[in-house]
Amino acid sequence: MAGRILKLIGYKPNEIEKVQKIILSTDLECEAETHVEKILCDADLDHLGREDFFELDGKLREGRRARGLDVSDDVKWYRSTLEIIKKHKYYTESQKKFREKGKQKNIKRLLNKLENIEKTKRGRI
Repeated sequence: MAGRILKLIGYKPNEIEKVQKIILSTDLECEAETHVEKILCDADLDHLGREDFFELDGKLREGRRARGLDVSDDVKWYRSTLEIIKKHKYYTESQKKFREKGKQKNIKRLLNKLENIEKTKRGRI
């Protein structure tokens, strides 16, 4: 999509390719290579180490629900989120300094949330 739009507004093919590569670097399955890609990846997943992580995660969940995806299973949602956050690594020194500690705290919060959900489910059975 970016390629089509950038072409329409006069970007050169090599410029379009750079922009597309930067955008695609935010895919969780990709490895950022350039400094710009690393900065963008860190900005894209900044929320993983923030205090308002669960609020932002809830907005992400609502956005997926609005697109018609089934996100109703709390355990499945939080396990998936936990898997992502555990695999994630910040690239830049500033994010490592300012967000890594918060990310580790959010991992613990996710584990506690999952434990509480599962305890509640066991109590109902």
